[in-house]
Amino acid sequence: MDVKSFKVLRFVIAAVVAGCVGGLLLMKSYKPGSMPKFGEVKTVGIVLGSTREGRSSDKIGAYIEKILLERNGITVKMLDLRDFNLPFLHDAIASVNQKEITDHAVKKWAEAVEKIDAFIIVTPVYNASYPGVLKNALDLLYKEWNGKPVGFVAYSGGATGGANAIAHLRDVVKELQMIPVHAQVKIPYSWKAFDLQGKLLDPTTQKTVNTMIDQILNK
Repeated sequence: MDVKSFKVLRFVIAAVVAGCVGGLLLMKSYKPGSMPKFGEVKTVGIVLGSTREGRSSDKIGAYIEKILLERNGITVKMLDLRDFNLPFLHDAIASVNQKEITDHAVKKWAEAVEKIDAFIIVTPVYNASYPGVLKNALDLLYKEWNGKPVGFVAYSGGATGGANAIAHLRDVVKELQMIPVHAQVKIPYSWKAFDLQGKLLDPTTQKTVNTMIDQILNK
């Protein structure tokens, strides 16, 4: 075997070992039967990822909630970050290694997240990414996110529809051992994307919302 072939083989073996170790660590962080599986999603949490005045998250979250409630047997929980008053992450021990949460607000957040089987994150785009308040809310927890499906709905005041925000979120949720679905919803010009009754106007985007929900629920 030449040197080049040996290096390739070594790389492949290292990748396989890393994957196995990652899987074992994920399994270790769960009690038997606690990890939700596709097809077993009963409760979906809608995370409103902005706390700004005049945000569009409320309107978009309400629309997503309405579509979800049309599905039989699905319970929807609205997780508005305004309601949790979360502190900035400051603990010396990283979330992945924490055995106990002592902060009252973070504990309330953890309990809310832990009870939910899957998530839809609604986020604006700020400076080509998503809000810091959302990143903080994600970083404060770890095992509560593990193994759960997640979809994304991004919006912007301009033409991008928040594509960069979703791209960045995908990397983060993978580190949290979540399962991002393929379909993603981008809403450009959010200020004129809905009618007076709160219905999304663009039929293509409506279809994408339902596709994303189907993938989360494994339908």
